[in-house]
Amino acid sequence: MKIELVLTIIGGFAATFKWIYEYSSKLKWEKNKFLLDKIEDFQNLESTKTMNKILDWNSISIFYKNNSLKVDDMLLYESFKTHDEKHKFTSSEVLLRGLFDEYFDNLNKFVILCRCDLISEKNFILFMEYWFNILSGESMSKNRELVEQIHKYLEFYNYGSLLYFIKKHNKENE
Repeated sequence: MKIELVLTIIGGFAATFKWIYEYSSKLKWEKNKFLLDKIEDFQNLESTKTMNKILDWNSISIFYKNNSLKVDDMLLYESFKTHDEKHKFTSSEVLLRGLFDEYFDNLNKFVILCRCDLISEKNFILFMEYWFNILSGESMSKNRELVEQIHKYLEFYNYGSLLYFIKKHNKENE
């Protein structure tokens, strides 16, 4: 009788652990599927496609919101200046600043999803690693002054959580 009770209890524990394992595996899969869907949506945005090209090249011609524009690192630097550094912006700089805001707003949504544990920070960073390396200055594809100006822009315009996330990624890679 005692053996039957012990076996029943062991069987109950085994079934419970199996259920917990299957549930956690399903939850992990669902979080990754959610992240994949969000990443796909993000990648399909015109602002993301355009900003990724700008970050990837030191000089490139873009077409954004019915405007053709040649963008180089000097124009980027001037466009990333904050209102306490510069008060008048050219039409090209205004267009780029709108692009930056849309891109960073969308990236910031991922940071919020990570903080709420709705997506995996590790998996998100795997997806963004190339771009975070550029934004953090780790890749050295953008000059140090431009990277520092981008960081100043992010801090000044309340993208501090995103900047923290980028810098955190950089420290983890050191």
